[in-house]
Amino acid sequence: MSKRIGPFIYSGEHIKTVKYPSGDIYTFVLYSAYNAMGLVGKENNGIAVLDENNKAVVCDKIMCSESTDRKIETFHKLINLDFNDMYSFISENGEMR
Repeated sequence: MSKRIGPFIYSGEHIKTVKYPSGDIYTFVLYSAYNAMGLVGKENNGIAVLDENNKAVVCDKIMCSESTDRKIETFHKLINLDFNDMYSFISENGEMR
C-alpha cells in the first residue's frame, strides 16, 4: 500500500524521523514516485530529506539512478550518520533545494 508525505510516494518502512542533538529534526524517505500536482512520475524516485523544523524539502533525488538495494543501503546509512556527515553526504549526492 502506497503512502504519501508531501509529493513523495513511498511504501514499506523506509521513512524515519531523526532528531539531532542540536534540536534539528529531519525526516528521511525512500520514495518510489513523485506527485507533481496530480501527475505521478515513477521515474522520479530516490531518497528525500525533509527539514521538520522549517517544514521544507532540503534535498531529493539522492541515489535516483541506483538500484533499489543500493538506495535501501544508503537510506540506512543516512539515518545513522551524525548531522555534519549527513549534510555533507546529501550536499554531494542529491539535488539541494
